[in-house]
Amino acid sequence: MTQKLFGTSGIRGSIIEKSTPDLALGLGRALGSFLNGKGVVGVGIDTRTSREMLRSALIGGLLSTGTHVVDLGIAPMPTVAYYSTIEGISSSVIITASHNPPTDNGFKFFVSGREFIRSEEEFLENSVHRKDYKVAPWDKIGQLSKIDIKMDYLTTVKRFLLSRGGVSKGTKVLVDLANGAATEYTPELLGDLGFSVTTMNSHQDGHFPGRPAEPSPRNLGDAMKMAAASDFAVTMAHDGDGDRLAVIDEEGEFIDQNRVIAVFARDEVERKGGGIVLASIDTSSVIDEIVNSAGGSVIRMPLGSLQEFLATKKGKDVILASEPWKPIFTELGWWMDGITGAGRFA
Repeated sequence: MTQKLFGTSGIRGSIIEKSTPDLALGLGRALGSFLNGKGVVGVGIDTRTSREMLRSALIGGLLSTGTHVVDLGIAPMPTVAYYSTIEGISSSVIITASHNPPTDNGFKFFVSGREFIRSEEEFLENSVHRKDYKVAPWDKIGQLSKIDIKMDYLTTVKRFLLSRGGVSKGTKVLVDLANGAATEYTPELLGDLGFSVTTMNSHQDGHFPGRPAEPSPRNLGDAMKMAAASDFAVTMAHDGDGDRLAVIDEEGEFIDQNRVIAVFARDEVERKGGGIVLASIDTSSVIDEIVNSAGGSVIRMPLGSLQEFLATKKGKDVILASEPWKPIFTELGWWMDGITGAGRFA
């Protein structure tokens, strides 16, 4: 029986027991085989200490099939997902374990801006299990190149955000970056939008020395104290790869995730004059109340299944989707994006 590798959000686990170099090599070979040894794949990493080890193995597997690889370096998950929407790019992969402990790492795969759906995941699982891979001849091995995708992504996000609001006149905001992959992204985005930005945990370090990577209330004590003692209009926090957004108000109080989702959803419904908001089943009825009163409707899916719905014909009618912490602004793309969320909430 084929081992199920994927959970509700890609592959994650200990680098000793699950997310090993052997698995990374196999996944690279499997993805290259899925693409029939053709096309171009972008590969990004978060700041974890195992990043280079797993990146080298994954890229080696891809190249062995004849697939070309573009190394995106340390890049947030939304940026890596965005890269898969660029013309000529077949897929993208980020090596990350998101909010998991630093001992873990993992893999998330994208095509056209969305995460792989279950049928695509099963192809990779079967290929790894059977060790059934395409092998390129010596003169057809893939080529490796490297680019910096940051400005392209941020320009796209700014265009989206400016379609929904103007530039700030120096509003003070605090951003806790968790020593993760978004350290060079969210502060620059907010600064370009006119905010006065103060940061904490803003150097990249895969040990996550400032706090655990999950931006939950129990881990955000320092940010909440700083928010309460200062005059920031809002404080925002990320996880290790930037797909999550937590929000703290001007008094240092953590804002419930359901209310954050509801704010985003109401805005999109009012702008579109209705529409579907897609949410995971672990969100609360406050979203329904606010969306329904604004003229929209809510559909719920199991955790980890939003991408399955977005990939269907009805997915085009979704104007916002979200799991707790992780908003998807569908007009921008189908990926979870805490960086865009920070810009939108601010």
